[in-house]
Amino acid sequence: MFPFAVVFAGLLLLFFLGADRFPKKDTNGFVAVGALRTINSAQISYQSTNKTRYACDLPSLHSANLIDSTLAGGVKSGYRLALACSRPNGYIATADPIIAENGNRKFCTNETGAIYSSVAGKRPCTDWSDPIP
Repeated sequence: MFPFAVVFAGLLLLFFLGADRFPKKDTNGFVAVGALRTINSAQISYQSTNKTRYACDLPSLHSANLIDSTLAGGVKSGYRLALACSRPNGYIATADPIIAENGNRKFCTNETGAIYSSVAGKRPCTDWSDPIP
């Protein structure tokens, strides 16, 4: 329910302020952050049914009916999405712009649920990057 609310709030913002006020690459970034929030929610559900284990790839979350096929395909609104296991019991999900016109920021998240960003090409997106609300 929470990821839906985030996406819905973003759409309302675009509707009331006018989509022309936001460059397409900013809109793509909003969608990428929403996708990472969806992955975080799916990972919580996956972990609760798999006894403290997280999914290590997007198709596993799709097989468990926790994300849709578009998200499982790994590309959404010009961003390449990836999911991998990390640490003894963790994961990292990333959203990288495929081309510069899609956005200039990378996004990532991990088992803490926080979402981080960094400028594409400047440094990797990690859990010591800039957190976003």
